[in-house]
Amino acid sequence: MNTSPVYAQICVQRIASMDYLRDLVSAVQDICAQAQLQDADDFRVAVEEACVNIIHYAYVGQTTGSIELDVIWSEDNGAPAILCTLRDHGVRFNPLARPLPDLTLPAEERDIGGLGILFMRQMSDRVVWTYDANLGNCLTLIKYIQPPISTASLST
Repeated sequence: MNTSPVYAQICVQRIASMDYLRDLVSAVQDICAQAQLQDADDFRVAVEEACVNIIHYAYVGQTTGSIELDVIWSEDNGAPAILCTLRDHGVRFNPLARPLPDLTLPAEERDIGGLGILFMRQMSDRVVWTYDANLGNCLTLIKYIQPPISTASLST
């Protein structure tokens, strides 16, 4: 049982469509603003990339599907953090198992895809994926909240 305090939480469930991407991203922005997350824009991009991947690839061959986003300002391993958990019931896919793109190659020589997953990994402090037959794909992006540096402590 998780006993971490929850300071704020927003849960959003939408049809997996680009038409609803703004609703999902807004939830992330709201919680990041409440937590005064310094890297909020980078973290928003990471979560947005995860949402876009689900929208474009989770339900290939199906008429429709849903995406669930749970954004929590809480703690992870005792440290203040924003946890964004995305769930879908589409094709089983572990983005962490995919090899990262080789950025040393010119763009025209690289395989297509993988940059969104790279952004998710680089712009989050921790990324966890699990799969459950009932819950589907579950991807959690975690960003630790760094307290603002006090200018008073710099002047000593």
